[in-house]
Amino acid sequence: VIKCAPNIAHWHGASRDSSFTQLAVTGREKGETKWLELVTDKEYLQ
Repeated sequence: VIKCAPNIAHWHGASRDSSFTQLAVTGREKGETKWLELVTDKEYLQ
């Protein structure tokens, strides 16, 4: 279990050699996801 504090940017994800599955549970009635910048194919393949 990972707890992400409010207003702290964080990254998570997969690589080309591994998978990643996320299940987000929020107790906020008006919870919001703020997406940051996309990664390029070059960054993803590193």
